[in-house]
Amino acid sequence: MIPPSLRDRKPRRVEPSRPVSNAITQMAVDHDELQQMFTAFENTRSVNNKRFLVRRICTTLVVHAQLEEEIFFPAVESVVPQATPQHTAIKAMVAHIQSLEPVADQVDGPIQVLAQEMKEHASTLHTSLFPQVKASDIDLVELGDRMARRKAELMAQRA
Repeated sequence: MIPPSLRDRKPRRVEPSRPVSNAITQMAVDHDELQQMFTAFENTRSVNNKRFLVRRICTTLVVHAQLEEEIFFPAVESVVPQATPQHTAIKAMVAHIQSLEPVADQVDGPIQVLAQEMKEHASTLHTSLFPQVKASDIDLVELGDRMARRKAELMAQRA
């Protein structure tokens, strides 16, 4: 039998815990996921897998670049004034790759070049920019929340 004091009590709602993610962590995760996609592309011979990976790589890169340009770089400009995104080449490569037939041999070379560009871009951020931003007083959790909300919006638009 349930005691009367507990019987009338409403169950307490427990909010699901969400991991606290800062802006730098989110960007690093994107970089890792992109590297995994490039590796998967390199290792597959399946036409359908290549098609899927080309679309996923291009979408992820476009969204990632947009987040950096709209939110991350403007927020860190006071700490690292010379930090401006160099996405022109990456965006041009993505547009070129999207114009190609992903099943043709002609997409393999551009994807390899794009993978190398992305690797160099990520390396530059991780070795020079991120340490300076981490040492600043920028609220990286708040910045990460803004980036996560915007990323969800952008991905929903592309779905």
